[in-house]
Amino acid sequence: PSYIRAIFNLKLTFIVSLIAVAAGYFLLKWRRPKWLAYSPVLLILSVASFLGIVIVEFGWIVTEVGRQPWAVRGYVTTSEALTKTHDITSFGYFFPLSYVFLFVVTILAIRKIVKSNNKTESY
Repeated sequence: PSYIRAIFNLKLTFIVSLIAVAAGYFLLKWRRPKWLAYSPVLLILSVASFLGIVIVEFGWIVTEVGRQPWAVRGYVTTSEALTKTHDITSFGYFFPLSYVFLFVVTILAIRKIVKSNNKTESY
């Protein structure tokens, strides 16, 4: 479908935007670290963090919707579109556990950052 191309282009635009925001963050941290506490900068960073989730979802949409019409119209059979792995239970355990691990690491990292900022900076 033609809207898949638009979603793909949006995904690439968001990726480039996220790279630009990350570069801007490191530039600000290097040249003007106090600016990182200003509301407009924090707003930009928080919106950019949400873009990561949108990028992942757009990727899934492009993959699934882009693949599905081929199987439906008869160019690819359903058996060819499915995975060849017979043991998918390991993936069923691996992916949720990896997300739990990433969640715990993220919480610990945020706590460490907040604690170190409370000790070193006062506004």
